[in-house]
Amino acid sequence: MGGELPVFDVEMFDRTAAFLASEMVVSYLDNIVTLGESLLPGLRGLNALTSNESGLVDLAHKLAGSAGMFGFKRVASLACRFERAVETGSADVSLLAGGLGVAIEATREAALMFKSHQVIQEVGIDLH
Repeated sequence: MGGELPVFDVEMFDRTAAFLASEMVVSYLDNIVTLGESLLPGLRGLNALTSNESGLVDLAHKLAGSAGMFGFKRVASLACRFERAVETGSADVSLLAGGLGVAIEATREAALMFKSHQVIQEVGIDLH
């Protein structure tokens, strides 16, 4: 689910990051990780999808926007699809929750990697 989309689009990230100060990029990456980590327990809980739908929808919406802006295409797409599925009562909610959980894990790894790279550039360390 969502595997046809890349986890991360470097060109899109570079286009967005070019307009922001390094510390803002790091802040956005932290926010993407935090949103994903906040969403994971609700996606994995047995009754969480019915007991906290509005909270999960809000987190998914925020994650889709922030992640999409920085090129995290897979998680952005799945978060958007999950949001719509919950709002419409689609039978695909559980399937999408599982796929979104996997995408969040992959996104967290990529975001932390690029955050580290951004911090290294900010302090002026030459990696070459």
